[in-house]
Amino acid sequence: MDISDPHDPTARAIRNLIDVDGGPLAPGTFGSTLYNEDLLHLIRSITFLEETLNVVSSTNGGPAASVHLTRSPGMGATVRMVNDAHAAILVPVGTIARMQVMHRLLLTNWNRDGRPVEVMASVMDQPRQRAVPSGLAPLLGDLRGEGDWWQAIDALDATITLDPTFAPDVAELNHLSVSLLLSHEFAHVLRRHHEVRRKVRAGELAFEVGDGQRRRPATDAELARAIECDADLVAAYLVVVTLVKQVDGAGERGWLPRGFLRLAYALTALLALFDPERLSLLEYGDESAYPHPLIRYSAYMDYIRDAARQTSTSDAYDQGADFGAGKCLEGLAWLETDIMTAGRFGGPGADSESPIHPLRPSTAFTQELAKVQDEQRALALRLGTLITDHFGEFKLAAR
Repeated sequence: MDISDPHDPTARAIRNLIDVDGGPLAPGTFGSTLYNEDLLHLIRSITFLEETLNVVSSTNGGPAASVHLTRSPGMGATVRMVNDAHAAILVPVGTIARMQVMHRLLLTNWNRDGRPVEVMASVMDQPRQRAVPSGLAPLLGDLRGEGDWWQAIDALDATITLDPTFAPDVAELNHLSVSLLLSHEFAHVLRRHHEVRRKVRAGELAFEVGDGQRRRPATDAELARAIECDADLVAAYLVVVTLVKQVDGAGERGWLPRGFLRLAYALTALLALFDPERLSLLEYGDESAYPHPLIRYSAYMDYIRDAARQTSTSDAYDQGADFGAGKCLEGLAWLETDIMTAGRFGGPGADSESPIHPLRPSTAFTQELAKVQDEQRALALRLGTLITDHFGEFKLAAR
């Protein structure tokens, strides 16, 4: 969308939102990490995804959506309703750079011999302060100033030596990560989450939890977590449907197992970037607006599998997804091994183990994790039913 028209109120409102989020992206406002063909590929991906999401929105009678990169070095994305007819999705360029560096860094371990050291840290550990190794700070935290951050992420990227044959994989992983991110934010619009939240708070809609005598109105935090999981569900379906259509359109259905491999790899890497300093499940209490990344990860993989089944691509999912997720987790484990045993990225510091991501399944606490997962999915299911009853069924793809 062209937002340069000074007389267009929608364009003016979007420019104001971008200014608040760090300002517009322009040459000279970002570092060398993205001064390459990968940025052009990502911009083409964003354009394609914007068009795809608008088709889905139009099919459901929803508002138009536009995607805008901002110069913020932050991680994540946000959606803002500009007016009833338009939603703007803001993506910090720092998020794009982190994805690029994360994928390049992890793929250096793809063909590595041996087995990584097992870090004993668990999501059921008591909360404690965990310092990110200094060399990974620009990737996993520590925004600092904009200029200092770009200098640090560029320096980290320059240390990565990756076989050039992995270039197509990096580009596709970047595309899938952006697809997941944008589809999640777009789902908030498609599912009218902003309106649901307003109506629940005003008492116009009842969102309750529990059963029988324990049934009660949900807290704001419970509603927020349900909304996030509902957006994850819609995002998973949108990404799978788009992936299948792209492969079918190219007449390359035999590539679907690789597509699901890359999708699971991209999802794992993306969620590993969230909250690396908050490992413990106990840090996500009753007042948390987001589920723990491991809970989201487990649900996301289930949603993707369900979407594969509904698109008659279960065999391709089975051939690729679990392997892709496992290879990404193995890549993360190799990074932790290098930190502990070789002092890479500044070494473990005061932490004798230095876990760098929260996606840590625990066989010792299977029942506790399953209980939290079931509670969160029950919240999301109840919200989904409420949305369907109030607004009607949604089509996730135009027919």
